[in-house]
Amino acid sequence: MRNILLIFILSFVYLEASINLTKDELRYLENKKEIKMCIDPDWMPFEKIENGKHIGLASEYMKIIEDNIGIAIKLVITKDWNESVKKAKNRECDIFSMVPIIEKRKKYMDFTSPYLKIPMVIATQNRTPYIESITAIVNVKIGIVNGYSISTILKNKYPDINIIPVESIDDGLRKVESGEIFAFIDNLATIDYKIQKEFISTLKVSGRVDINLEYRVATRNDEPILNTIFEKIIVGIDRHTKEEIFAKWIQHHEKETIVDYAILLYVSLIFFIIISIISYFYIKQGKLKREIEKLNYILEDRIHQEVLKSLKQKQLLEQQTKMAQMGEMIGAIAHQWRQPLNTVFLGIQNLKYDYKDGKLNNEKYIEEFISENKEVIDFMSKTIDDFRNFFRVDKEKINFNIKETIQSVITMLSAQITQNSIKITIIGDEFEYYGLQSEYQQVILNIINNAKDILVEESIANPKIDIVIEKNKITIEDNAGGIPQDILMRVFEPYFTTKEQGKGTGMGLYMSKMIIEDNMGGKLSVENGINGAKFIIDLEMD
Repeated sequence: MRNILLIFILSFVYLEASINLTKDELRYLENKKEIKMCIDPDWMPFEKIENGKHIGLASEYMKIIEDNIGIAIKLVITKDWNESVKKAKNRECDIFSMVPIIEKRKKYMDFTSPYLKIPMVIATQNRTPYIESITAIVNVKIGIVNGYSISTILKNKYPDINIIPVESIDDGLRKVESGEIFAFIDNLATIDYKIQKEFISTLKVSGRVDINLEYRVATRNDEPILNTIFEKIIVGIDRHTKEEIFAKWIQHHEKETIVDYAILLYVSLIFFIIISIISYFYIKQGKLKREIEKLNYILEDRIHQEVLKSLKQKQLLEQQTKMAQMGEMIGAIAHQWRQPLNTVFLGIQNLKYDYKDGKLNNEKYIEEFISENKEVIDFMSKTIDDFRNFFRVDKEKINFNIKETIQSVITMLSAQITQNSIKITIIGDEFEYYGLQSEYQQVILNIINNAKDILVEESIANPKIDIVIEKNKITIEDNAGGIPQDILMRVFEPYFTTKEQGKGTGMGLYMSKMIIEDNMGGKLSVENGINGAKFIIDLEMD
């Protein structure tokens, strides 16, 4: 009787959470007295033991899991990751809250779907210039916490990399600070948290590694049913909840280094000190002017080099974003041409039957056949012209019609828009603007594509996108309900995305803002309108 009652209670809990567990899974939880979780005592902002309590981003997910399974998660505190791994192999721990997959861990762990994706970054001393690629530093000493998966991943990708194992994140950052090692690699959130808290005056994030780690819940693999239960819970957590947890614990974000102001400040300080010394010793000897000119030349050259580097970085970002969009556009071309090609094919296929029916002797029929197929071919030709103009790489400014340019983007996406029953309306005045037409198309494409994706993802009834042109202002608003207030102002940050892995780079809106504000002298902003997110483009008029 007790067992039946417990299964009934557990079934009610899972019903409330919309998680469907099998009888075997419910029975497993009934017999499981507690679930033990190994935890690093200080790995913020992800997790930490504070006053005996589990805090941090991972703790929020563990609380959701705990509420769903109805079983307490017992914390097993370890001194470091290596001790946690030993306990996992000895089956002293049932789960780990956040673990990336590497092949050797599969021998003793199962993994859920990822619930967090974080880029890996490089921390160095403040005076170090921006590091464009890890290949530039493979020959120097790079610290990574002993046993961390990123070490194996980097070794496989860059066999010549000189990795120095360190005991902990703090140990690695202190060794960078003292000069014992050149750099330390870990995820962006952890390094940024540590630098802001302890190393703000000595260390900085100097570059990115071309690797994003996916964090998952890991479970002991001798009890696979435990993994299936956790998988159902993780998959069932909605996007809004994930965004709230992320915003609560990861306050800082990656800033793309355009000009390294720390270097400029450092050079300026050295310049001032040297000028003071030279003034003291050489003012009476007439050498001050010559020394100042020499130092000015050095400073100007250094600034020039930093500006060139920033321009190169900006061009690389633009190229990467354009390449990502090229993949989307190829798909759009396929959608756009599928129906016209079918029409032409069917028309040609029917010629045989028309010949048998004697229609080919009818001049009016022939003219109609030619006219209909010419219209289809003209449409396909216009499509190719639109796509070719979109991918123009020149930076020549021209006079172009704002409304016609927006319409050309909608035409490129019309197959996908129609497929998803999205209604797009354009109202307002027509006006011409002198600027970069292909870059403006890129901005409109990014905004409309984002609106389309959220309308489809949220399964909005009667989805629509309204575009209003008023003097030099263009507003684009969807009816998907808007952007959560806590992330509204983050949408223009580089690498920030709420889309699932593989469905977004986090660079589209960042590049759009850069195009409008840096290249076109306008302003791009976002707010929540009556029905959904509203993007506002203000263009400067001559």
